[in-house]
This record gives sequence, structure tokens and C-alpha cells, in this order.
Amino acid sequence: MSLTILKNGVNYALNAKGTAFAGDNIEFDAQYSFRTGSSTIWTDAVSTYEYLGPSLLDLLVNGNDFTWGTTFNCST
Repeated sequence: MSLTILKNGVNYALNAKGTAFAGDNIEFDAQYSFRTGSSTIWTDAVSTYEYLGPSLLDLLVNGNDFTWGTTFNCST
């Protein structure tokens, strides 16, 4: 969570990088996740938790779901 207050009317570039682990074999980034053992690709829905919706584990902007784009690049 950031406590930085952004100014209205100013354009900002947001750059999210890196991944984290949510437990239950789930690795995620700002929008996508991969669950070892049940995932075959990185996806916007968390494998076996799809019933909780596509924004589960997403990085929010101003408390809202933000579309980071359709491209995922994993260098591992």
C-alpha cells in the first residue's frame, strides 16, 4: 500500500514488476497468476479460486481493478 497522494490532472506512468507468492502454490503479479499443479498458463483467474472473480490478487489503483494489459512476460 502506498501513502503517496497523487495530484488530479497529472498523468502518471505505473510500472508493476515482479511476482509474489500467495500460498497454495500460487504465484502472482499485478494481474495474472499461476498455480503449480493445476495451471497450464498464467491467467487472470486464479486456478481453483475462479468463483472469487478475476480481480482476486490483482493490484488495485485507487481501490479499483486496473487493466495492466494482455501481455505477460516471464523470464523464468
